[in-house]
Amino acid sequence: MKIKIIGRVISKKNSKRIVTNRYSGKRMVLSSKAYERFKEDALTQLLTVKEKFKGKVHIDYIFNIKGKMRIDLDNAIASINDILQDAGIIEDDNLIVSIEAKKIQGCTEWTTYLKISEVLEVFD
Repeated sequence: MKIKIIGRVISKKNSKRIVTNRYSGKRMVLSSKAYERFKEDALTQLLTVKEKFKGKVHIDYIFNIKGKMRIDLDNAIASINDILQDAGIIEDDNLIVSIEAKKIQGCTEWTTYLKISEVLEVFD
């Protein structure tokens, strides 16, 4: 299955904010507003995806990066994996058993292409 997500991938790991609960006074660590916007937009784009994977999967990632900006590939993959799980496309990101990833800089827009395929176990 092939998926296209339009928009700049925001790292979930490096984009945090600390807020204080008005009522209890306790501090909480939340994802940044930028990540939350990206996640909401990506989930909206993924609403049309009907295929769901319940077992082990392989994912190919291609990150098209606008201009000369730089991103950390590992953090971008982690953000996309969490969104795929939240969208119900993959059951659990622990079931991703292999990946292939590439980033292409100097593009005219931010686009992420994914190819997800089920992994069938073969025993000798």
